[in-house]
Amino acid sequence: MPIHACTVVSRSASAVLQHIQKLSGSFTRHTLLFALSPNVASTDLSNIVSNITALSKNSVGCLAAPTHGPDLITCSLAFFDADSCIPFRSTIAGTPIPQVGRWHSFRKKDELSDSLENVDWEDVWSRRTSTDPLPDELQGVEYPPDINAVVYFTDSSSQGLTSSLSQLPNAARLGLIATSTPFITGRPFTLFHNSNIYDSGAVGLALINRPRLTSTLDFLGLSALSEPMTVTQSKGNLVNTLDGRNPTQLLLDALKKKGMNVATSRWFKDDEHSTCAR
Repeated sequence: MPIHACTVVSRSASAVLQHIQKLSGSFTRHTLLFALSPNVASTDLSNIVSNITALSKNSVGCLAAPTHGPDLITCSLAFFDADSCIPFRSTIAGTPIPQVGRWHSFRKKDELSDSLENVDWEDVWSRRTSTDPLPDELQGVEYPPDINAVVYFTDSSSQGLTSSLSQLPNAARLGLIATSTPFITGRPFTLFHNSNIYDSGAVGLALINRPRLTSTLDFLGLSALSEPMTVTQSKGNLVNTLDGRNPTQLLLDALKKKGMNVATSRWFKDDEHSTCAR
């Protein structure tokens, strides 16, 4: 679960920037996931991105299509506990986009038949059925089943990454294809990972359920005199009854069962109600 999440929708770049600046210094130790629509002037876009990435040294994001129409800027931010997520960068190749054209129509039929005869079909089928390895940052996870969700931003060829994420049996997966930005940033796609900007592949966060910490208390060299009992009556630090019985008598009985001679012991006072509780 994010520590803080918000989406700003506005016609004004200055209003979006103002909201981002309000968060400055509040979540610097956390990991930021963000998506920003690029339908603003180039100077405003650069300024907004700089302010977003300054919110945290660990950030993952992309430029995405606006969600409320071309006239409204959309900026979504989510901060996660750094100990419960793993940012990652993926360069796993997807399916190449078919090239538009009719170049093959000019090839001779015998050339086509020759090219098919030389295909290593075993290699083709093995590549289709094999699973790509996980991104580098996720390969070192000590407990892969504890990854319960993966959120990622990708270019238009995400097949390799989605195939590799099938190795995480308990993880829900949510992906977003970044918007095309060749006429905005000069890159086919614009993906952010910390201080780096990429034009292909994918970036994302793996969310983790950390194992719950457990603690035990051992009294080395000591052994219990009896089974655990419940304090049924007390006053201040004095225990009046345990399981409805006199605590001093219970203690004496327990000592006798352990073979200890309490008749000559000076440990006990005549007043049976002087036994104290911790």
